[in-house]
Amino acid sequence: MATLRDIRRRIHSTKNTQQITRAMKMIAAARLRKVQNRLVAVRPYTDALGRVVRRMLEEAAEDQHPLLRTREVRTTALTFFSGDRGLCGAYNGNVLRATQSFLQKNQARNPKLIAIGKKGVDYIRRHSIETLETHAHIAEEITFRGVARMARKMAQYYLEGTVDEMHLIYTSFVSTFRHPVVQRKLLPIDMDALPEMKGQEDGPSTHMVIYEPSYDDALGRLLNSYLSAALYEAFMESLTSEYASRMTAMDAATENAEDMIAHLTMDYNRARQRAITFEILDIVGGAEALK
Repeated sequence: MATLRDIRRRIHSTKNTQQITRAMKMIAAARLRKVQNRLVAVRPYTDALGRVVRRMLEEAAEDQHPLLRTREVRTTALTFFSGDRGLCGAYNGNVLRATQSFLQKNQARNPKLIAIGKKGVDYIRRHSIETLETHAHIAEEITFRGVARMARKMAQYYLEGTVDEMHLIYTSFVSTFRHPVVQRKLLPIDMDALPEMKGQEDGPSTHMVIYEPSYDDALGRLLNSYLSAALYEAFMESLTSEYASRMTAMDAATENAEDMIAHLTMDYNRARQRAITFEILDIVGGAEALK
């Protein structure tokens, strides 16, 4: 049976833990708002770029850009986004399970990985999986220019034949409590997967468009911009989901600590009452013995 001192120590320890989880929840909430603003800003930009690319491809000649050409898949690559830290619920576990499922389904295609996030890098090291790149502790300081460099390198892997297709696995931020894992093919760019024109832009264009310096050059630049925006959007979706998961997990941990403190306080009061009762009985027993 726990003594009063043991219960007091547990209450003190639980209160300290509660202060930590409450602070982590507040930090995650502040960072969530900041990253969510970046996500809200990049979504329409990526969508608009996709619509422009789709319109250009609908007007394309027979020759296609190399980033659009499909070929026999002998080597596939996967870029997956995980967190740099834990204490964020099932966020990292969901991403790693989806990655493992992808590897099992594509064993015949010589899969190679690009890991973003320390948890993903640790996963690769534990399982000795062949990698193209690993990036840890870069998500919070990431910029669009840095993502553009990564996108160009991924495109180079594809153009040089190092890989025959490139996929992404990340968590899509739907709401604070809902962020499902998404698998998406990045390369080759699939025209059917691009967003369609909306409203007055529907239907074939009735205006003559002149591309400078040339159609191929304009299309190449737009495709590279679209890849950069799509990769940056995946970064922001993943990072926003991570902070939302951490905020939710720390909120639940804080509430659980509150419940535990209440139960421990009740146990402490009962034990204290029991000790007082025993002392009273000892005094009464001693008094009766003296009569």
